[in-house]
Amino acid sequence: MRFNFIAIKYLTLSIFLIYIISFIFLFLKNPGIPSREYYKKNFKITGEDRKNYKKCSKCNIIIPKDFEVVHCQMCEVCVKKQDHHCPWSSKCIGENNLIIFQVFLCFLTIFLVFLLIGLITCIIYVISNVK
Repeated sequence: MRFNFIAIKYLTLSIFLIYIISFIFLFLKNPGIPSREYYKKNFKITGEDRKNYKKCSKCNIIIPKDFEVVHCQMCEVCVKKQDHHCPWSSKCIGENNLIIFQVFLCFLTIFLVFLLIGLITCIIYVISNVK
């Protein structure tokens, strides 16, 4: 049984590069932090505004009530539709970078599977040629 080690090597390398590129995009993408227009200092919500806006007690931003915003304790910012805070990218995963995070996880999984297949293939090749 012959294996094409060069093809496996280049396929694994290309998957690794896509994994690294997806990590860079994940790291650089805004997770959904509201824009500067919502950061209003010394603004008090009164009467009619209470129906339409809410205020984050931690970072003092005024945001519309229809935004699903969660304050992240690690980043100290509010994030739209926050999923979680990722310790590997040291960043929140929210509305804007959730798809990139899922691509990152898929390619990480594929890369690790290819590494495992490559390792098992090399071990079998070495054991079969030790005679």
